[in-house]
Amino acid sequence: MRIWYILVPIAAFISLTIQAKFIPLVGMARGFESISIAKNLAANGTFASPFDEPTGPTAHLAPLWPFALAGIYRAAGNEQSFRVATLSLTVLFHVLNVLLMFLLARALFQDSLSQYCTLALTLTVPLYQLIPAEDAIYVSAGALAFWLLARRR
Repeated sequence: MRIWYILVPIAAFISLTIQAKFIPLVGMARGFESISIAKNLAANGTFASPFDEPTGPTAHLAPLWPFALAGIYRAAGNEQSFRVATLSLTVLFHVLNVLLMFLLARALFQDSLSQYCTLALTLTVPLYQLIPAEDAIYVSAGALAFWLLARRR
């Protein structure tokens, strides 16, 4: 079982190194409706135009994530700072997901092999596909935390 203490950090390092190479390729332009709505919210104060064209008010997305992105966009002040802030926030939540998945595996499985396999798989998830256009990583962290807290009660 001691091999997992070596393999998991190696897998994490390799995964994060490969992902760091792809992060600059992740865009925040066309096709990222939540980014478009957030920029419109920050600039005009309206929940509108998810498709990079002035299409008017929209109900295309749930409001929480675009509002959060709009706050980050306003606080950042420019596109590059916005990108760094959202990428950093996403990586932070990815780390939280890894921790929560390990705790979930520990709660569900008695053997340490299952726990460390879960940890290894979670660490190697391609993070760059989630950055930062969608709120999936935040929803999964919230759902995992809720399940773990509810289970204790």
